[in-house]
Amino acid sequence: MNHPHSQQKGPVKKGDDKRGRRNRFGLLNSASLILLVLFLISGLYSIIAEQSTAGANISLTELVHDVGMGKVTTITVRGDDLIAEYQDKTIKRAKKENDA
Repeated sequence: MNHPHSQQKGPVKKGDDKRGRRNRFGLLNSASLILLVLFLISGLYSIIAEQSTAGANISLTELVHDVGMGKVTTITVRGDDLIAEYQDKTIKRAKKENDA
């Protein structure tokens, strides 16, 4: 059925939109958009991960005192950092002393 109002101006090529214009969103733009999204996701993850491991910095003497008082449930050692989890679920950090 041919409609008098439908006018097709030649064959529609792949990449053309409904009006026959060339689609300008090419491979380079797609790759750039994907890279931008990946950078944003990794940046957000870095910020969230840093905040979750960040805690109040305390001295080693204060940490030893809190352990003696029974306030600390776990201590995790990461290099020279001591990460202490308290009974109230707060996290505090202390630095190990260097060997003399």
